[in-house]
Amino acid sequence: MNLDPRSLFELAFYSSFLLAIASVLLAKWRVPLLLKYGKTLQGVPPETGILGSLQRLTVPKKWFGHFYVYSTALALLNVCTLRSFTSLLVLAHSARRLYETRCVSKFGKDSRIHISHYLVGIWFYTVANYAVFVDRTRAYSPLARLVAVIMFVLSSFDQHQNHLHLSKLVKYTLPTYGLFQLISSPHYFDEILIYSSLAIYTSSFKMFLCLMWVIINLSTSALETKGWYAKKFPQSAPPFAIIPYLL
Repeated sequence: MNLDPRSLFELAFYSSFLLAIASVLLAKWRVPLLLKYGKTLQGVPPETGILGSLQRLTVPKKWFGHFYVYSTALALLNVCTLRSFTSLLVLAHSARRLYETRCVSKFGKDSRIHISHYLVGIWFYTVANYAVFVDRTRAYSPLARLVAVIMFVLSSFDQHQNHLHLSKLVKYTLPTYGLFQLISSPHYFDEILIYSSLAIYTSSFKMFLCLMWVIINLSTSALETKGWYAKKFPQSAPPFAIIPYLL
């Protein structure tokens, strides 16, 4: 069977999501240490043998900024090519996160992430921008589009405020601003809302798939963070991980 280039890209797009989700589930089951980074690695004894070697494949945490340099470039290309409002939204999100990683977030000299996290980030911003490029749809209802834009703006603002709060904390202390009193990772909750708004605005199955990945990936990280807070601050840790009154 001969596949044209577009079909090959589509096959790679959908297959990559299956592989990514399967990898997270496998890591959670067999190599949970690969899902930890930063404070959640504190006090965790290193593995030995092959697993230990895998665990040591890390890069500086400040390389998170590479995701947003890359995504901003792709989003800007989409804006110039498509001149669509969706591409502008993705550009706004990517550029803001780039600014935050450069000017707001504080990465310790010894803070590191596993190389798998880094590669997954590059993959995700590739497929997210690809989804914008190939699915040039938008919700039929003007009301749905309006709700999506309002959700995008409010969640983006709240995420920025949460990142500002985190940047002012003494390292490894308990955040207390806003929803941090209820959930351990409100900035992740904001990310879910941001991608929810993009999915609603576009009514694109590909963007809904991106949203599904954001929920799975960030929920896994938020649960790790919640567990760490519960151990370190048993009396004052927030009761939920990422979604108020649900998870």
